[in-house]
Amino acid sequence: MDMHSSRLAGSGDTEIPDVVYYQGQRPEMLAFIPKDARRFVELGCGAGGFSALLRKTRKDAYTIGIEIHPESAQEARKHLDQVIEQPVETALESIPAGSIDCVVCNDVLEHLVDPWTVLRQVKKILRPQGSVVSSIPNVRHFPVFKSYFVQGDWRYEKWGVLDRTHLRFFTKSSIERMFSETGFRTSRIEGIFGQPLPWKAALLNRFLGGKLTDMQYERFACVALPTSSTGV
Repeated sequence: MDMHSSRLAGSGDTEIPDVVYYQGQRPEMLAFIPKDARRFVELGCGAGGFSALLRKTRKDAYTIGIEIHPESAQEARKHLDQVIEQPVETALESIPAGSIDCVVCNDVLEHLVDPWTVLRQVKKILRPQGSVVSSIPNVRHFPVFKSYFVQGDWRYEKWGVLDRTHLRFFTKSSIERMFSETGFRTSRIEGIFGQPLPWKAALLNRFLGGKLTDMQYERFACVALPTSSTGV
């Protein structure tokens, strides 16, 4: 589970303790959780910070976390009803089909070898009216784009869009395509952690009719709903 870089002090060469890396609460993602959802699975729940916030707002919520990091899983058990300490792919197989209202993926899908297969597994455990709520880094974020397009560099970091543990990279369009290919439709997608484009880029964006607007955002928050067929 990632943390937004502005929440961490120090340079890119500073080691981030696991206890910090896995404790992100992500309060901004609460606004994307469907109001009628009560049974949750959080993939990569870390130390349980987000689910702890969720349970404060929904006293009748039942939360299951999936976390492979042992110390974080132990901490998460203080906040969640159940924590499965297994790889995501294995853990999902132990959850009954059609039993979950909402699956939360806060900066998780980009860490997976095959997020497409995982999303197909997720669809099986969701109720017909369930949803997937996710936060996914945007590889078109302007500082990243400037680094590789202008400076010719692609530097992995200890956190952020180019977190060195990321295996997959997404744009707004490819996020929507990933969900479409795995049997979902995107009902809501919004940029988060935004900052204005530099004036030259902003001028170009105006000239291009807003085609660069997505570059303002470090991440996209997305709500996806299952469709009747996978479309693949």
